[in-house]
Amino acid sequence: QYELLAPIAETGADYRSRAGQLAELQRLIDATDTFFRQKTLDLLSPHCDRRKSELAAVRQKKERLKSESDAAEEEIRHLKNEIDQAGGERLRQIPQLIKFHESQADTKREANHRYHEALHAAGILETIGDLTVFATARERIGPLQNRLTTQIHECGKQRDLLVGSRADVSRRLRDDEAEYQAISQRRSNLPEALAKLRRQLCEDLRLAERDLPFVAELIAVNPKEREWESSIEMVLRGFALSLLIPLRHYPQVSDYVDRTRLVDSGGRGQKLVYLRVGERKNAAANPIWHPHSLLRKLDFLSKHPLIPWVKWELEDRFDWRISGSPGTCPDSTPARQMARRTARKGRSRTSERSSLFRARLGQPRKVPPA
Repeated sequence: QYELLAPIAETGADYRSRAGQLAELQRLIDATDTFFRQKTLDLLSPHCDRRKSELAAVRQKKERLKSESDAAEEEIRHLKNEIDQAGGERLRQIPQLIKFHESQADTKREANHRYHEALHAAGILETIGDLTVFATARERIGPLQNRLTTQIHECGKQRDLLVGSRADVSRRLRDDEAEYQAISQRRSNLPEALAKLRRQLCEDLRLAERDLPFVAELIAVNPKEREWESSIEMVLRGFALSLLIPLRHYPQVSDYVDRTRLVDSGGRGQKLVYLRVGERKNAAANPIWHPHSLLRKLDFLSKHPLIPWVKWELEDRFDWRISGSPGTCPDSTPARQMARRTARKGRSRTSERSSLFRARLGQPRKVPPA
């Protein structure tokens, strides 16, 4: 039996040991709240005592300052009573006088600041603090003032010259505007680049522009044949934009073109086609053209000396026979087939080029507003 009860005894002894440990832990847990409360008091009590001491000191200081403030207010009242009892009007004016002199002092400080800025601008960097430095600055200002006076006088002369130049520029501007108005009334729809080339050429060679016309300025499509205008212009455009040079001017113009680079306002090279106009032998004075000739649809500028040559050249190069209306040619002859093809192209490309021959008929050239 002893052997059978030994394990139970051991288990009971272990239980009692663990129960004792559990009771000890429970006792410690029960004491934890009291322990931490005590530790909190131990930690915070010195701080609380110190803060109480500081609060007491602040209260004492507050009472002391209040006493001093009351004493100061009493002193002020006492002084005001003494001022009133003394009856000193001058004493009551002292605050206004102080403000007045403070304002004057501010004005003088500002003037002194501007004075030193002017000295610095003149190259005098010293600060004027006494009479000696002031006298030295005045000695340096004298020559500087003379130099500035001379510069002002020179600038005045330059201003007068510029005023005169401005008058010249204004006069040239008026002349240019007048020229612009004259150009805007010019009855010519030539490309501006070609007109400018001719103008420059004539100015350089001292020739009249009317002596060097373009073919387009001498011919126009008859108003009754307006439907053929696009087609005719497509055929004659290269010839119409050719510059006519009378025989007497040809060597001079040819030499000028050979040695001069022709450019537009943007510096780009320009092409100028010019033709020498001379007498033709065995040429009829009044050529007779076929009733359906393309040339019969043209008008010519009357009484111009180059018109006979233009007629001869047109007869040699462009005496095409056309009839009907553009796009409806009844025949199948080569000339009329060419006219029909030209007419179709002309109708499909009615751009600003179609106005090339229109200008001479009385419609002024349109110039964009300046």
